[in-house]
Amino acid sequence: MAEDISETEILEAQQILAKAGFFVESASATAINAVKKLKNSGQIEHDDKVMLILTGSGSKDLNSFENTENSIRECSLENIKIEISKILNTRSFNRN
Repeated sequence: MAEDISETEILEAQQILAKAGFFVESASATAINAVKKLKNSGQIEHDDKVMLILTGSGSKDLNSFENTENSIRECSLENIKIEISKILNTRSFNRN
């Protein structure tokens, strides 16, 4: 499966992930928005298992966060699945 993601969508996903405690580079943030689109189109079902590889540090692209309200939030390894599920199910993230 593949999906096109715009620069705006990448930045939005990077910021959403950062707010959840995942400060990843933009290339990693692309994956979560692709999953969102595939989920909304029905190509990924609600109960399908999906693995997202989140690599790289968001500190490589700090300019993307210049005009945003930021705070640091830690996420333990035990809570990663819960936090990613919250991101994929948030109202603002699921708008079309």
